[in-house]
Amino acid sequence: MAVQFVLSYQRTMSNVQDNIDLKTQVAYEKILFELYDTYEVTDLMKQYVDNNLTDPDIMLKGTSDLLERYPSFYCLHVDFSECYYPEKGKWYSPVSYRLNDSIISMVTGDEQFDYFQREWYKGALKSGNKGYWSKPYRSDVVNSTLFTHSDNMVDKDGKLICVVGVDFSISWM
Repeated sequence: MAVQFVLSYQRTMSNVQDNIDLKTQVAYEKILFELYDTYEVTDLMKQYVDNNLTDPDIMLKGTSDLLERYPSFYCLHVDFSECYYPEKGKWYSPVSYRLNDSIISMVTGDEQFDYFQREWYKGALKSGNKGYWSKPYRSDVVNSTLFTHSDNMVDKDGKLICVVGVDFSISWM
């Protein structure tokens, strides 16, 4: 009976370990897939901004269209440098985000939401051309923990145009 117990225990532990290994591999592959998509979306948004710099009002369409194409992301924002478009004021940040099954688009940025002071904005400025990953933070809007990947965009003279940010939830982990 003791032998049977030991064999049964070993078989069960082996099955548990196999299950853990499989789930770890799936999570690892999903993380790599998400990271690849994050860099791709950031680059695509920067290309969109570059192609449409003369029309700030079309930036909302870009954020919305890309968010629609990449359903695993929560939010996409373009945070222009201070007074980049003088007619828009000090802050100009076209943003699209998910709320339930809808995509909401709006322009943000003001004294209450001074994105120049946010970790992901400052981090993107310091990161050079490497992009910046924020620390995880809790969003009450989506009731989830989010990360932001942000990257700066500069003109040919090295002057900052904007910071592009992609937010995603890690709830799937």
